Amino acid sequence: LNDTLSLDGDSAIVSTVGAIGVGNGGEIEINARVVSVSNESQISSITRGVGNAGNIRITARDTVIVDGFIPDIESSRGLPATIESVVNQEAEGNGGSIEINTGSLVVTNGGLINATTRGKGDGGIVRIV
Repeated sequence: LNDTLSLDGDSAIVSTVGAIGVGNGGEIEINARVVSVSNESQISSITRGVGNAGNIRITARDTVIVDGFIPDIESSRGLPATIESVVNQEAEGNGGSIEINTGSLVVTNGGLINATTRGKGDGGIVRIV
């Protein structure tokens, strides 16, 4: 069990089925004392082709922080920090589930936890324990 996982800025942990891909995305499993996702960073499982997005499981003994962003002129994309499972538009498959097991969950400044579909298939389940 690691002490802290911190993603900041344009950092990401991603499992993806590509646009011309066929198959299922892999699982993302994180175990730490503290998990922090901030300033446009992301933990994502995405399908852009045909197949299911993988599941995301985060176990943090103390805290999970999803701290969005404070927009400024220098922000290249202006995207919030996210933990997400997504079936993109034009894709076909089911979204994976997101399970967060923690003592404390903090979502601020536009941070986002999201399991959705924009294509063909079912969105995933978000479970906070």
